[in-house]
Amino acid sequence: MKILALRGGSSCGKTATLNLVYDRLIALGGIASHKVKLGGDPKDFEDIVIYKGQKIAFFTMGDYAYASINAITKYAGLKVDVLIIASNVKFVRPIKVIVSYPHHLINKTVSSPSNPANDLIANTTDAATILGLI
Repeated sequence: MKILALRGGSSCGKTATLNLVYDRLIALGGIASHKVKLGGDPKDFEDIVIYKGQKIAFFTMGDYAYASINAITKYAGLKVDVLIIASNVKFVRPIKVIVSYPHHLINKTVSSPSNPANDLIANTTDAATILGLI
């Protein structure tokens, strides 16, 4: 399993960005299995998408260290090809687990000044980076 971890601080747009990646994969013909909302941010979710023959899992609740670690274990057990996960930079334990797998760490771009238009540009740019790594 390869892990693509979007790393950033709390409330910097990690979940919004991963929702863009998810929506783009579906628009490109990916087949979702069962999108489940998670606690935390109301936009947090997990799901597996079949895209071009790959099982791509999403887990966006990166502001909870143990939930992230449990998700990595869960999706490794399900033998997904790629896990796309949000990861808060304040936690050490999840990153130790992430780097034990083939991985890419993507630093979340934070817009300046932060406003809806600039945030969308930053999130879309990061989403394109992640899509290119799948």
